[in-house]
Amino acid sequence: MLIDAHAHIFPAIRGHIAAGKTRELSYGRIAIGDEVTQALPPLLRKTAFGPDMLLARILAQNAAEMYFNEVWQPVDTTERR
Repeated sequence: MLIDAHAHIFPAIRGHIAAGKTRELSYGRIAIGDEVTQALPPLLRKTAFGPDMLLARILAQNAAEMYFNEVWQPVDTTERR
């Protein structure tokens, strides 16, 4: 099995790109120049994703996978003759 993953960790969104100045708003929205866009899911008031949030997400995902691996067993759907 090959797993390819990556994560973006950032304390804030403040910078400048070709389209203009970037800044964080709230609930996953960011401003680029005069335009506002939804960059992240609107889960938290602050638009940031720190190492603590990454670790919490990994632990929650692993716990869910362990639960489903124990509870949900594959069903053999091949027809037997």
